[in-house]
Amino acid sequence: MALLPFLFCLFAGGCAYTASLQNSTLHQLMEKLLKNYNKGVRPVKNWTQPTTIYIDFILHAVLEVDGQNQKLRTNIWYQQIWMDEFLIWNPASFNGINEISLPVETIWIPDILIQEFIDVGRSPYMPYVYVNSSGHIKNYKPIQVVSACRLEIYAFPFDKQNCTFTFCSWLHTVNDINLKLWRSHEEIENNTSAFLNDGEWELLSVPSKYEKLYNEGREYAQIQFNVVIRRRPLLYVISLLLPSIFLMLVDVTSYFLPPNSSGRITFKSSILLGYTVFRMNLRDDLPATAVTTPLIGQRSGNQTESPRPGLLQLSDYLMTNYSKGVRPVRDWRKTTTVAIDVMVYAILDVDEKNQVLTTYIWYRQIWTDEFLMWNPKNFDDIKQISIPTANIWVPDILINEFVDVGKSPDIPYVYVDYEGRVKNYKPIQVVTACSLDIYNFPFDVQNCTFTFTSWLHNIQDINISLWRSAELVKYDRSVFMNQGEWELLYVDTQFNEFNLERGLSAGYAEMRFFLVIRRRPLFYAVSLLLPSIFLMVMDIIGFYLPPDSGERVSFKITLLLGYSVFLIIVSDTLPATAIGTPLIGVYFVVCMALLVISLTETILIVQLVHKQDLRSHAPEWVKSLILDKATVLLCLRNKTQFRSMRQHSETSDNARDRKDSMVQLNHFACENGTDCEKPLSSSLPQADTHLTVDNILHEISAIRQFLEKRDEYRDIAKEWLQIGYVLDVLLFRVYLVAVLAYAISLGTLWSIWQYS
Repeated sequence: MALLPFLFCLFAGGCAYTASLQNSTLHQLMEKLLKNYNKGVRPVKNWTQPTTIYIDFILHAVLEVDGQNQKLRTNIWYQQIWMDEFLIWNPASFNGINEISLPVETIWIPDILIQEFIDVGRSPYMPYVYVNSSGHIKNYKPIQVVSACRLEIYAFPFDKQNCTFTFCSWLHTVNDINLKLWRSHEEIENNTSAFLNDGEWELLSVPSKYEKLYNEGREYAQIQFNVVIRRRPLLYVISLLLPSIFLMLVDVTSYFLPPNSSGRITFKSSILLGYTVFRMNLRDDLPATAVTTPLIGQRSGNQTESPRPGLLQLSDYLMTNYSKGVRPVRDWRKTTTVAIDVMVYAILDVDEKNQVLTTYIWYRQIWTDEFLMWNPKNFDDIKQISIPTANIWVPDILINEFVDVGKSPDIPYVYVDYEGRVKNYKPIQVVTACSLDIYNFPFDVQNCTFTFTSWLHNIQDINISLWRSAELVKYDRSVFMNQGEWELLYVDTQFNEFNLERGLSAGYAEMRFFLVIRRRPLFYAVSLLLPSIFLMVMDIIGFYLPPDSGERVSFKITLLLGYSVFLIIVSDTLPATAIGTPLIGVYFVVCMALLVISLTETILIVQLVHKQDLRSHAPEWVKSLILDKATVLLCLRNKTQFRSMRQHSETSDNARDRKDSMVQLNHFACENGTDCEKPLSSSLPQADTHLTVDNILHEISAIRQFLEKRDEYRDIAKEWLQIGYVLDVLLFRVYLVAVLAYAISLGTLWSIWQYS
């Protein structure tokens, strides 16, 4: 038992010693590998041999599908494996260590990017890579990718999307960097084990293919992954289709209500209001190098000096005594001409309120560096080399309209050929100020300017020119993602020379690119204009309801309420600036005013024709103006009908008066004359007979007065009702002419703007 503590201490000390030895060996190995390592040079000893990058792609999740902006946000597991011939060692010489992790920033990393990339996602930073003794580097990392995708949403919510991820070297040709798949095509296509399959989207397959891209006589390798996903429609069927179907069924059942029922119109107008609110609520748902020494490798236990690779020799030759802070010309009087080129890839955002445009462009710079020239015969016939951008002089060309730093990928290398031509290619997310005119929304055309100029150097030091011709730049839409909200019309160019201060002989050179884009109005026409037009048409149809019907006022109030809700919902959709609003906003306000005017007219007409029997006869000038002149002007047939009705009423009154006079005369004749026959069977006394006859005559006279009064009230009511009908037709036609004139004017303007 006494030996146990001793054995334990011995064992623990041995373990600590072994760990310390292992740790020391790791440090020795790292120092050996990174000593004199040049991370700015492609890690091959024979420059004619390409570096092969094996890549693997596993889709982990679909985070967002933005149909309006044609963007896809995904999370992928990405793997890169390549061979670094300068990171090879003999495990026997380093305590059997076969693998080591090294910091990413200390070694050469290939510039493999995704061509469809448009924004930087929130990805974790992976600072290390694995390197084994044979020089194979494994770079594993998860990436959140925001990429452009041609999304087709016509079949929503039963749509299937096919989005492309194209991996390629942004700078190096296939002679320098080649690409291969780490796994077979079949394994990649059918592997959905890591995909989070409980979300809105279902992963169907990931087919892949290798191809070579030819651009300006140069050949680039690329591997394309096609992510095929399908939307699960159940949520949208329940939340979109079923409520719409239920409302339509309720509308169909309303036809079983009696046609003369006053509740039928109220019922249908309520359904229309409910469907308008339902439609508007669903709008958001619908769709860098140092001087090195030769590497010393150990093979079969013997140390042999390997020949120095040509790329390292050339890199050392170029970087020796190179000063990146000095403009690269041997004669300081010579101007450095920088040729630039711009290709628009995507329109990411147009912020009308802040007057900011966010775009994604492919930008290219070419200039001559007189200190980076060599004779290929002296360096194993190497005619071009990729070197870190941070090690050489780069022109200070910026965009004048720049207002914010975009999320652009870092391109660490540039190409240099033996004649000193430097080619700097990089994608840039540009956030620029732009004077946006939204008066014609959604039929607006915007013209935004990108002004490239040297911020410090005048034209005697740095001049700017176009790499391609102006015609090629103007109509080049080969890489533009053309399925979004904005359509690229053309890109004009213009060279200018300007002076900041008067009296200076040397000005500054600038190259302007005028980006002309046009908004596609279909989405806004469907979601904004059509609902407004439908409500205005229903308001016009409401004039055909009888003026004396109480349903007319409630119907128009329902329309006004529905339009108010519609304006509240679409207010966030309309762009706005500090100096004005779009014409469509004025259109909505005028439509709202027309609905208020229509409701006011209806209230006046209803008040005019309501309880007409409590009014006096209409003034003669009113009847002459409305019933005579207005009916002729409006070509109404009710005028003659009303006159015949009034003449018939007067004739009936005269006939009744004459008949009553004859009855009274006959009564007095019988009372005083001898020719009246008395009933033989009359048993009533003479006095009672006279009293009864007087009562009967009194009742008949009262009835006659009541009928006369009722006929008079009816005539008054008919007069005011006829006046109300004529006024209603007059105001309706004036209202209809105003609405049609306004609609034709706006339609003509929008048509001109759309096709101008």
